[in-house]
Amino acid sequence: GIMSIFFESFNKAELDTAIQEAEKLDPSDYTADSWETLAKALEAAKVALNNPQIDKAAYEEAKAGLDEA
Repeated sequence: GIMSIFFESFNKAELDTAIQEAEKLDPSDYTADSWETLAKALEAAKVALNNPQIDKAAYEEAKAGLDEA
C-alpha cells in the first residue's frame, strides 16, 4: 500500500544519504583493512540503492553495513 511505498522511498533516501556521507570520507583516516571494509559496504549499498527489486530487509542490511563500516 501507500505506506510501504512511502517507507521504501524513505529507506532509499536514508541509504542514499549514508552513501553520500561515506563517499566524503578520507581513506587516509583509515587503516587499509578498515577502508576495504568500508569500500565493500559502500559498494553493497550502491547496488542495493539501484536495485528496484530489492526488499526492505536488504536495504536495512546495506545501510547497517555502511553505518558499521
